[in-house]
Amino acid sequence: QKGEKNHRCGGEMGTDIDTLNHAEIKCFISDDDLALTRKKLDRILSTAPDGISGIYMDYIGYMNHHGCYCENCLAKYKKYLADKHLENTTENRNDFYLEQLVGYYNHVIDYVKKQRPEFKIVIHAYPDFKPLPLYGNRIKADYCGQTVAWYFQWSKEKIQYYTKFVTEHAKDYYPHVEGIPFQGVNTNSNISLGYKTPADVEREIRQILAAGGKTLMVCDGPSIIEPGYFDV
Repeated sequence: QKGEKNHRCGGEMGTDIDTLNHAEIKCFISDDDLALTRKKLDRILSTAPDGISGIYMDYIGYMNHHGCYCENCLAKYKKYLADKHLENTTENRNDFYLEQLVGYYNHVIDYVKKQRPEFKIVIHAYPDFKPLPLYGNRIKADYCGQTVAWYFQWSKEKIQYYTKFVTEHAKDYYPHVEGIPFQGVNTNSNISLGYKTPADVEREIRQILAAGGKTLMVCDGPSIIEPGYFDV
């Protein structure tokens, strides 16, 4: 479709109107006491093959990059305002949905660690939360991946600023967290998702290295073993 060329596919938005269009994320705020989440986690943990040493978390966030406006969420937001004696402002609304998002991550991590204390937790903070794109250091994961180079190519300045923030501020909230720069790589030029040549990928990696990145999280995996990209 015509608009797809500018669609960010869950990454940092280039327009004011943009939604995650290729996946459906359930309302995690409505999962009171993690009742449904715990059932799912119990299945995952009980069926994990021998030798598995951790769990990876992704696709946790808001499809519209701001918040969920279902009846249950709006009721909780109204209570949040009343309890804190706050007005209904954009800033307070953003604070509420950030608190819910980070809280869900951390409750899930606490539950996993209680069941499997030896497990390492790896996350990619995705989809983007527009009011605060680099919120991931508030999450108590062992390895926190945050996007520093999305599929659509960003400027050198942005990549290096984001890399510095992800690596230098990883421990602002939890001293054990390691901040991992994330790079999106698509090798198929025939789809609407941003396309990168091996030279583009190398240039971005060098920018990440120059800004202090020592490790890298990449999606998608098959792309990095293709000829040319694997060499990089």
